[in-house]
Amino acid sequence: MCNKYLLGDKPYQLPVNLAQRAHIAGWSDSSGSPRGDSQLPVDQRNKAENLILLCYDCHKPIDDELTKHLYPEKKLLAIKAEHEERIFHLTEMARDRETAVLRVFGAVRGSMPELARTEVIRTVIEGAGRYPYFPQAYDKHGVEVNLASVSEPEDLQDNAYWQNGKQQIDNAMKRIADGVREKQVRHISIFALARIPLLVYLGYALDDKVPVDLYQKHRGANEGWLWPNDGPTTSFQIEERRQGSVQDEVAVILSLIGSIPLQDLPTEVADLSVFEILPVGQNPNPNLFRSQATLDAFNRTYQDLLSQLERSHSRAKTIHLFPATPITAAISCGRLIMRDVHPVLNVYDRMGAEARFRTALKVNQR
Repeated sequence: MCNKYLLGDKPYQLPVNLAQRAHIAGWSDSSGSPRGDSQLPVDQRNKAENLILLCYDCHKPIDDELTKHLYPEKKLLAIKAEHEERIFHLTEMARDRETAVLRVFGAVRGSMPELARTEVIRTVIEGAGRYPYFPQAYDKHGVEVNLASVSEPEDLQDNAYWQNGKQQIDNAMKRIADGVREKQVRHISIFALARIPLLVYLGYALDDKVPVDLYQKHRGANEGWLWPNDGPTTSFQIEERRQGSVQDEVAVILSLIGSIPLQDLPTEVADLSVFEILPVGQNPNPNLFRSQATLDAFNRTYQDLLSQLERSHSRAKTIHLFPATPITAAISCGRLIMRDVHPVLNVYDRMGAEARFRTALKVNQR
């Protein structure tokens, strides 16, 4: 019932059998037998259909005089059936349904997010019909980029912070690349919460030959990482906000979870043309990305913008990117950049006491 592993405290340690065989309908029809008044004949009660394997902590409450009424026969049969159905579902999955889990976490506004392994498993199974593989992980959490070890400076202007973050991501990507080369990694599921520029770099650093599923942290009624089945689809549009006099550089605003006024842009882009991606028919807001289809729509619009800039600013060597985006869109921004083809992506973040935009890091430098 609690999904505890019952052959020792942890796999591959002392193989102590911690399982206890429990009866759903009591083993006898006596008054003291839990659920002993069942209609199931007594001679049928030691068969597998009436047995459930439990740890002690779960076995005690279902039979204890004080709590057994909370576990009627019908409820225990439902628990058994649900567990067996899940196990059959997992064991029937082909090897190509395996996905390597990549977690990327860093301090955001002073707090470190957490993500339990059990939630990762549930999200991957229910969301994509895949089963999670946790490669090269002694803690069974998968490949992890723990940016907590990269101390966040007070105003983020310290270039060492961004460079250290990039190095952590590069180290994780090397482990992923080794897994791809050894044919252990065929698909990747990403769970990430960190500063947006580092997530853009993460997307760029990913191997573009390996398919990837991105998961978004949701809040409100559908709290969790699973894309809601009934989430609305939002489309996006491109607007030219300003024509500039400089031809070899251009600025791009991504107003997805919030708006970025032109007057908030730094003086170094004052003479540049500015393009903006906006949602159609609604204001930017933190709950905009409520479906996988919305992320797909953003990806298409972002690619369209890159193609448009190739035509209108063919000499552009740098794109100054000002992102107000959810995590999945930030990763896509880096992943959709073609190495050595698209311009350098100069990614900004709000820094300092006045929250001004300043360059955080560059992506796709030659």
